[in-house]
Amino acid sequence: FDRQFAKLSEREAQLLRRSEEQFRTLYRDTPLPLHSLGPNGRIEQVSDAWLNLLGYSREEVIGRRLTDFMTADSQAHPDLLQGDVKDAECHLVKKSGEIIDVLLSARAESVEGRPTRTLSGLIDVTAHKRAEDALRQAQKMEAVGQLTGGIAHDFNNLLTIVLGNLEIAARAIKEGKPERLARLIDAARLGASRGATLTQRLLAFS
Repeated sequence: FDRQFAKLSEREAQLLRRSEEQFRTLYRDTPLPLHSLGPNGRIEQVSDAWLNLLGYSREEVIGRRLTDFMTADSQAHPDLLQGDVKDAECHLVKKSGEIIDVLLSARAESVEGRPTRTLSGLIDVTAHKRAEDALRQAQKMEAVGQLTGGIAHDFNNLLTIVLGNLEIAARAIKEGKPERLARLIDAARLGASRGATLTQRLLAFS
């Protein structure tokens, strides 16, 4: 019985080792950037896709804290490293120094209420974020262009009023018609006042 029990135990141990090796191989070869953290917050396993994303070798990563690869603002959010997380935005620093935007999802595992490890995955959204930023910038530039175009049109109309009244006023002086002069000057002054108001609005927008 002892010999049979020993054989069964050895067979189970071999199957367990084989299963663990298959798991590690599957984990490493998956096309997704995955990592697992121990209860101390240090990296225990990473996939090849994770290493390719950040540009590190496995030896440079295993045993280090995930925060070692985060920017300071992402390190300031402890929720990223504790418990279950779904699509949390954070910034990671590649070996080259480039900062990338990722969505981090994680699931914590525990045994009898004690945390054992955290399984996590990353989605690189750097290109998407940059495209969004570029679109927002383009929309801002378009809005500024429309605003300045409208202001230029309004300002041109006001200048036309001012210059037209001044030209007529100059003729009225030459023709000796002072009764029209006051009315023309008032119209020019009103146009200039509206132009000043328009300028103040532009400055406030700036």
